[in-house]
Amino acid sequence: MNINDEFLQFCASHLGSVICNTSGPKIHPGILCAVEYRSNPTTYETEGFIVVAHNHPDLGGAGKSYYDAYWNDQVRFEAVYNTGSIGSLKVLQNVDAIIEQRIPYDWQKWNCQHFVTAALGLVPKSVQIEGLGQVLALAAVVAFGGLVSSAFDSSRR
Repeated sequence: MNINDEFLQFCASHLGSVICNTSGPKIHPGILCAVEYRSNPTTYETEGFIVVAHNHPDLGGAGKSYYDAYWNDQVRFEAVYNTGSIGSLKVLQNVDAIIEQRIPYDWQKWNCQHFVTAALGLVPKSVQIEGLGQVLALAAVVAFGGLVSSAFDSSRR
């Protein structure tokens, strides 16, 4: 058994879990939906794929994508979210129901994190967006504090 077979077996036992693509500058979460095997018509070898539901601008909203087993060096399971009390079957049912709604992708109101939290039966939210709001608020306070300080200094001259 090679590393790809082990990865596919691991994925098959964790359907409904949050899986993240960490290959880029940001973490992109999705829900692990299936493991499928296909025959390669050129090599006649059987190749394994994982099916991940995610919300992405390239898809225009939520959808499912296939990734071959070699993708496993770019994937990690997210420990922050799990299926909780609703169980993996309900998560997978939620995924299909959300995809059927065809909600357009919106990085502020309906991004990959909103999709994943909704699939897990939670209130849709994005930690990245909340963090960005906090950073912008802090920057505004610092900038305003600098303006007040400058105004105060110039009034004392």
